[in-house]
Amino acid sequence: MKKKFIVISLIVVLMFILASCGGTNASLDTGSRPANTAGTESTEENSNDNVVTDTPTVEEQVIFNQDGIVVTVTGFKQDEGWFSFGPSLSLLIENDSSEGIMVQARDASINGIMVDTGMSQDVAIGKKANTELTFWSSYLEKAGIDNIRDIEFKLSISNMDTWDTIIKTDVISVTTSIDSSYVQTIDDSGALVVDQDGVRIVAKELDDTDSFWGADIYLFIENNSGQDIMVQAREVSINGFMISPVFSTDVINGKVAFSELTFFESDLEANSIDRITELELSFHIVNSDSWDTIFDTDSVVITF
Repeated sequence: MKKKFIVISLIVVLMFILASCGGTNASLDTGSRPANTAGTESTEENSNDNVVTDTPTVEEQVIFNQDGIVVTVTGFKQDEGWFSFGPSLSLLIENDSSEGIMVQARDASINGIMVDTGMSQDVAIGKKANTELTFWSSYLEKAGIDNIRDIEFKLSISNMDTWDTIIKTDVISVTTSIDSSYVQTIDDSGALVVDQDGVRIVAKELDDTDSFWGADIYLFIENNSGQDIMVQAREVSINGFMISPVFSTDVINGKVAFSELTFFESDLEANSIDRITELELSFHIVNSDSWDTIFDTDSVVITF
């Protein structure tokens, strides 16, 4: 029991560290094109216009019923308690199909903003399971989501033993009790580095002091391309040194995402980089289902 308590304590501490890591404002401009922030709404300037004090609820509803598999939304939980990772939808999964299943969530968004979630539930043949689709608080904070109104996601249902995909659902929509007049404020301020074929990418800020891993460069991505996309980085260099970041972001058509390029401290130290002054890269945009290339951008230079 003592060992288990120590492990759990370490996990909790790590989660608090990750949630508290924040960036500091940086002055960004592009070497290949001027910064463009026209039409930007500042979250801080408009924060008082969208104050909602009611706790959201959802009506019990069947969101999937096919081939003996039924998924029902039974409630909504706020981010409560010191061990909570974020607000969540409560789900009941019933499996009367001919095989054991594993149910996971994909391509989730809240109020039109892509968010990361946690859910993977096994259900044996003829059994039921209560589970929760959790929306990570750290991602909600990063996107400026204070009130949850519109929830969308897809379900991926696989064989529990082989992991072979059985069903991938279309987008499932769940609306909470938050008033329909509520409008999510989206902060797309920063340096516009890509504006091509319905895809916009804005470089927002650099965090090379509080980043948990080493350094993060925060991005805003908007997808009105008509396709679901995956955005990746190519030929990335910092201060003239080639360094590979951790970065790959899915954005459903019509949605936006807040993401970051993450660079490990060990890679920065290996190249004697104490301060990031210039980032050069190109973006690789592919269809997230077929992986077919949509376009590759020209090289973009961002100076700090």
